[in-house]
Amino acid sequence: MEFEKQYEASQLCIFKWMIPLISALASLQIGVMWISENYIWPVFWANLYLLTAHLIALFFCSRGQIQVVSFLFKFSLGSAFLTVATFFPNPLLLRWVPVVFMVFSLFASRQSFFAYGLVGSLAVNLGLILTRLLHGTPWTDLGLQREVEVAAAFLGPWVAFAFGSIIVWQREALIQALANKMITAKYEYSTLSAEQITQIATNAISFFESSKDYLDPNFKLSRLAQALAIPKHHLSQVLSLGLQRSFYDLLNQYRIKEVVKRLNDQSFDHQTIIEIAYGVGFNSKSTFNAAFKKHMGTTPSAYREGLPRSAGSQAYPSM
Repeated sequence: MEFEKQYEASQLCIFKWMIPLISALASLQIGVMWISENYIWPVFWANLYLLTAHLIALFFCSRGQIQVVSFLFKFSLGSAFLTVATFFPNPLLLRWVPVVFMVFSLFASRQSFFAYGLVGSLAVNLGLILTRLLHGTPWTDLGLQREVEVAAAFLGPWVAFAFGSIIVWQREALIQALANKMITAKYEYSTLSAEQITQIATNAISFFESSKDYLDPNFKLSRLAQALAIPKHHLSQVLSLGLQRSFYDLLNQYRIKEVVKRLNDQSFDHQTIIEIAYGVGFNSKSTFNAAFKKHMGTTPSAYREGLPRSAGSQAYPSM
């Protein structure tokens, strides 16, 4: 948890200088077009949309709401880029492609960057093809004077995509290495042996499998430690070292497992999703939604809507 907080703080620091910088660039382009009265309307509206979204993101950034900031930043920058790249490619956009890709590589996960990079590269190529073939715009109007420059315009996004992917892979590997190092350093002088850690971890999993005490909203780490007859600080060490997770992550996983079981049970059809969530021990709707999305890969409402009318097979969170 300590590492996650530090990581979120570093992400906020990135956004705190990146959002004002991109907002300033968008304002500059809007200002230049306004002063010169030479409006390129797709670019103008994209920059205005980008500026508005980033000002809102900056407000949430000041409040430390990293998830909202990340969503606004990725969605606004990605949609503005895709719109201009597909329908109005221009020399300035082609030069900014590597910059946009590098910006995304600073905070996007490997899966997200792959999706954004693939769609972004295809959008640039599609925009060039549409502009040249459908509208008959000569390559020179796009700032491309020679055949080799045309080839570079098509290949450039894919090269930036490849280099960005390497950055993302290296960044995630570094984050994982730092997280492991922090865990190891924290429990370097633990008195528990490897065999004891394995045994206690097994006992903890067995407890969750055999007991329903975790459905109590007041179920805490101390109660689990008491049930396993071990000191609380030893149990915390075991969960971090043996299972590579926190107590509340493990607790939420089993509560989500129970939620899924009840959603598949027709006798609970009369209850709302949040009633079921409260019934298995969750105290917060936001905590429940986040835990469900993490362990099931979808939202609670989307999961329930996808169920057949007759109770089908259950899809429990992976252990």
